[in-house]
Amino acid sequence: MQKTLLIKIAVIAGLCAIFAIGLAMIQSLVYERQNYANNVINEIAEQHVKPQQLITPFLVSRYTTTQDCNNDKKISKSDCRKSVITNIPIFANQTEVIQNLTVSDDAYKRSIYSATSYRGDIKINQTYQLNPKFDGNTQPANKNTTSKQQNLNGNNPYLDTRLLLPISDLRGVNKLPNIAINGQTITANYPKNKILNNLEYLEVILPKSLQKADKLTIEVTLNLSGLKSIQTAPLGEQFKLTTKANWRAPNFIGHALPTQKTLKTQDFNANWQNQHLAISNNQLVSLCIKQHQGNCELTQAQTLTNNYNSHTNTYNPQMIDGKVNSNQQAVSLNEFGVDFAKPNNVYLQTERTMKYGLLLIAISFGSIFLFEVIKSLRIHPVQYLLVSMALLVFYALLLSLAEQIAFWQAYLIASLACTSLIGWYAFYLLKSAKRAGLFTLILAAQYAGFYIILTIADMNLLIGAILCFTLIATVMFITRKIDWYKIN
Repeated sequence: MQKTLLIKIAVIAGLCAIFAIGLAMIQSLVYERQNYANNVINEIAEQHVKPQQLITPFLVSRYTTTQDCNNDKKISKSDCRKSVITNIPIFANQTEVIQNLTVSDDAYKRSIYSATSYRGDIKINQTYQLNPKFDGNTQPANKNTTSKQQNLNGNNPYLDTRLLLPISDLRGVNKLPNIAINGQTITANYPKNKILNNLEYLEVILPKSLQKADKLTIEVTLNLSGLKSIQTAPLGEQFKLTTKANWRAPNFIGHALPTQKTLKTQDFNANWQNQHLAISNNQLVSLCIKQHQGNCELTQAQTLTNNYNSHTNTYNPQMIDGKVNSNQQAVSLNEFGVDFAKPNNVYLQTERTMKYGLLLIAISFGSIFLFEVIKSLRIHPVQYLLVSMALLVFYALLLSLAEQIAFWQAYLIASLACTSLIGWYAFYLLKSAKRAGLFTLILAAQYAGFYIILTIADMNLLIGAILCFTLIATVMFITRKIDWYKIN
């Protein structure tokens, strides 16, 4: 009799292993569907607009300088000198950026998949203190440039000064913005001759009437569209960013969290102020513009995110990623912003649900086995297998339904369907309506308990541990008087 009991337990354990294999196959299906959804979103981004990465606007003054081109004494000095354009970046003393965004998750749809998009006005207010004045002969300087930049040779012919508005995907600019500089309105335009070859930006060439000013006040209103996320690289001395949007589950990303944030049911408001990153970015942009003369790429530094499977590099606010080629550098700027992640990611929630799959099958098989032992029933392994297959189908139903409707609705329908099916089968399996009803109640309680654990993310480990303790205590209480040596 003991041999028969051990064989039965071994068979049940083997069926649990088969269930685990089926669970792994469904999990691979979840990954496959998630990758397909991500590919669709990437295609939407390629065809419409990508996530936006903004760099704080800054000025660039251009001069013509002459340098030695050859030290060969056989060639005359007049033939051995050439003129090049030198670019000097100037950063704002004060910058305030206000982003008012309207977020939607149904603007870009393809089949059952949709990409989260946003559109809104970005207002930028800047103040520049320039010393000395723009007089057409000397080069300007401000507190954000190095001492070497402030004492350049004033004999170099001055060309012009431009305001650069770097935007990663210019397709998202719905209308070229009007920029007010000291009260004078100028329309920004696309650059004809780029200062940085690898940077997408709009520019405004300052008119001569503003080139003698020792102070510039700049106001920009930009209507911008983007996909999924928006990040900003701060520049200048004093920088402040405010982001407002009608999204209830923002995911703050980048190298700095908001200094203040207000999260409400349907919207949020977040503020950033980080001078360390701004000063570091000043140095990196100056390096990129001055030393590499346009053959430099400003990129986004690796950041920490809330994505559970993301890979991050060690944070270094002044790192240079490395050479792209012999004449070109890639400089990583530090950014922060918000990712408009969907609060109910069906693939992540389905995967979290599947983590409790082995516990589900263990409780279900354990309940049937206890009925078999206590009531002296004979239940065939094939019947155990059919129950496990019905439990496995729950996850396939959950995934397929969650792609079409809300996750809680999909969970409710899938759990009701499987509970009803197994409850009906339990009537014939356990030979009693009362036993079948009790088993159905146990199964329904499992689904309800697992859903509660999913929704209470901060305490799911505690609740799960209490649940496991309660289950073990219940089994020990029920089987306390069973003499396992006498089981037939």
